[in-house]
Amino acid sequence: MKNTKKRCTYCGEEISGNAKACPHCGSDEQTGWSDKTYLDGIDIPEIDDETYKDILHSEFGAEKKIDKKNLIYVIAALILLILFFIQIISW
Repeated sequence: MKNTKKRCTYCGEEISGNAKACPHCGSDEQTGWSDKTYLDGIDIPEIDDETYKDILHSEFGAEKKIDKKNLIYVIAALILLILFFIQIISW
């Protein structure tokens, strides 16, 4: 049986694939490898959708909506630019 290597999900050190605990930090299935415990200790608060939107707004500003009129102008300009380059290439 091949002894594969993996990374400890707690400290990131390379360990044996069949290790029961990390020899570097002591993490094991009960303290840091299981899906139930890998986020323990980082203190992420539970937030609702409205709070999430408030955080997004405060961090990144108001949600920007694409103005359809400006979008049409941009697409038209790109088409004209492409036609211009095609004309130059065909000379």
